[in-house]
Amino acid sequence: MKKRAPQQRQTPSTLEATSQVPITDKLSKPWVPIVFFALLTIIYFYRFIFTGDVIYGSDTGAELQKGQEPFVEKLAQIPPANWSRFMGGTPESSGLRAQYFPLQVIALFTSEHRYFGWRYVVAMFCAGYFTFLCARALGLHPLAALVAGVAYASAPTFLSFPRAGHFAKMSVISLLPLMYWALYRGMDTRKIIYFLILGGTVGISIYTPHLQMVYFALWSLGLLYLYKVVQHYLKDKNINGALYRSLLAAGAICLGLAIGAEGVFPQYWNTKTVTKRAGKEQAGAGYEYAASWSLHPEEIFALVIPEFGGFNVEGGYQYWGRNIFKGNSEYVGIVPLFFGLFALSRIRKKSHIAFLFALFILAIAFSLGPHTPLHKIFYHIVPGVNVLRAPGMIAFLFSFALCLLSAYGIHRILKADISPESSRKFLIAGSASAVILLIFAFAPSVLLTIWRSVFWTDMPAQKVQIAQVSLGHVGQGALLAALFVGIMTVLTHLRLQNKLQPHVFALILLPLILVDTWRIDKLFLTYANPNIVLPQERINPNVVNYLKQDTSLFRVLALPNAKEVPLYGIDLVTGFNDFAIGRYDNILKSNDLNRPTILNLLNTKYLVSQNPLDIPWMQKAGEADNLHIYQNPLALPWFYLAPQFEIINDEDQILERLRDPNTRPHETALIEENPGITPDTNAQETGTIQRLDYDARQGYVKLQVNTPGPRILVVSQNHHPHWQAFVNGQQKPLIRANYLWTAVALSAGEHTVELRYHDPIVATTRWITFAGTAVLIIGLIIFARKPTEDTEDAG
Repeated sequence: MKKRAPQQRQTPSTLEATSQVPITDKLSKPWVPIVFFALLTIIYFYRFIFTGDVIYGSDTGAELQKGQEPFVEKLAQIPPANWSRFMGGTPESSGLRAQYFPLQVIALFTSEHRYFGWRYVVAMFCAGYFTFLCARALGLHPLAALVAGVAYASAPTFLSFPRAGHFAKMSVISLLPLMYWALYRGMDTRKIIYFLILGGTVGISIYTPHLQMVYFALWSLGLLYLYKVVQHYLKDKNINGALYRSLLAAGAICLGLAIGAEGVFPQYWNTKTVTKRAGKEQAGAGYEYAASWSLHPEEIFALVIPEFGGFNVEGGYQYWGRNIFKGNSEYVGIVPLFFGLFALSRIRKKSHIAFLFALFILAIAFSLGPHTPLHKIFYHIVPGVNVLRAPGMIAFLFSFALCLLSAYGIHRILKADISPESSRKFLIAGSASAVILLIFAFAPSVLLTIWRSVFWTDMPAQKVQIAQVSLGHVGQGALLAALFVGIMTVLTHLRLQNKLQPHVFALILLPLILVDTWRIDKLFLTYANPNIVLPQERINPNVVNYLKQDTSLFRVLALPNAKEVPLYGIDLVTGFNDFAIGRYDNILKSNDLNRPTILNLLNTKYLVSQNPLDIPWMQKAGEADNLHIYQNPLALPWFYLAPQFEIINDEDQILERLRDPNTRPHETALIEENPGITPDTNAQETGTIQRLDYDARQGYVKLQVNTPGPRILVVSQNHHPHWQAFVNGQQKPLIRANYLWTAVALSAGEHTVELRYHDPIVATTRWITFAGTAVLIIGLIIFARKPTEDTEDAG
């Protein structure tokens, strides 16, 4: 009779290992995490996905039915325009290239706000899945990677942006883990496919289009490159290997910049030379501008208690921090913060943990702006920082670093890789943290008193009053933080004692993360039914129709502002544009719109107001749509011929002269260089102008002009170096006239005057973009073999 082999006795550890194998195996299958993060995203945005509602964002406007044009018409709008008459004329050729982002194809089939919603949905999915992918490449346990992905994708640092409509920021945040993964794996394996993916992702991120966020993401990649190249050199002592890795990394970034060339270099040139961020604002109020919208100590402490400092949202919340208002949150989550700190226990043994912690601290220090010396140092030595503001935008870097650190901490706990003495210390530290938070929960006024004594000694009385009103929210937040810390301390202690299976530990953490982050995320998620909002063409239609009956070119001043008095299809005096021309922006920011001479100069032929106006020189034209329409008979025409001119080299002096009611800029143009003609001091008549063609989108103006003597032909659109003038087929120089506008000098006689817009930078970079995209596609075809997942051991 055959003897049975003795059965191996199963210890708790072997039972535990056996029980977690199926979950680990399933997470190792590529489709499982994809399905998981897709389901998580659907749950978060179910109302948007399964109803016709849209997600309202303050910066994306209230025109919820915008973008309902036919497919063919939308397709025709994809090629970027050259020029726009908006805000005195803006160079659209140097504008952002949102239409090049791959998801733009969705916009062809739906409304603008529905498209924005799908951007949020795709961004959340990508943020979670790419973080999972990145953590797995670090050799971390699949469950730890899953938790890190959920933490990053649900963090209010990321999901509070829909409130403002910042879909572009969210897209960059979601692509950062993929860029990080590609560079990390590429530096380890030296496989070209990873660097192609990195280059392609950098190029795509440029068209999100939020260049400042991409700029910060490139900082993190540059630091990661330095860390990896030094790490491999110290290990291999191979200078050729270091040079080869450097070449591949530099090539990937160059490829990304080539793909995104049309979305970077024209914009950079425009920003540095003619926009509101150039010139005096950059050189004068420079650092104050660059440090505006920094984070402050309140926002950093809010990483523990997110309600601390408050927000400008509904639900009884008020912001009492040091910025003007607060429309988002930098809170990452108590779970990644807890386990990220736990990971630091291996900072000396695991260099990547040290790197992530350094990145976390660097991002925190920079985001604090004037509160630390780092931002000012960067302002003076790092290219680009002196033309950017809002250093608080870098918060997504410390969020990403913290989530990866937490993955390291959870990985170690899942392996129960800790000594009994360390476990005991951890239990004490976790319990003490929970107790401190409980004290703040039941006595939040103590926290505020400590804060005012240490971090904000000169806190304004009004801020103190708001903070005291908000103490209830702070106490609730501290209580929840104490509860979560207590739960995590107990769970971790049980896991380290092998009394809790790894998959149970991780599966409890997931709802803990979601409950913690959702209480903040939901404050910044506002749905709206687009059907309750009129299409933009049906808002104030009678006023718009009345204005359109005037076939001349003119501008309209909407009062109190264009947001409250929308006039679709009408050229308005005011507005907002990131690439607004510097001098025009200066006019809008001053009180000059209250001066009749400036309104006349801006070709303000009509005023449309919610309330009656008592302005003697304005003529009441009528009322419609509960609005009052006034006509300005003194408004200068769009095109006019000035027989005389005066050369003034100081722009401030020119503006001061134009404010003077005795100045007549249509008779004596104020110019800044010699026009090459002599003024006509005996002019009896100015001459005639016939508009033959004016295509702002293409950047083309054609006029038939008859002048009895030398004249300065003034065109009431912003002067820009990319415009060229041709008189009777011969190119003539364009000069700046009357502070803002562009002009050309004409001799006596009949002239055919053409103004043509040509952006040589766009023309060049477009070819570079085509070439970069072709290199990427060809490279992916050649090198797209499935990369081996020879991940390192996280230890």
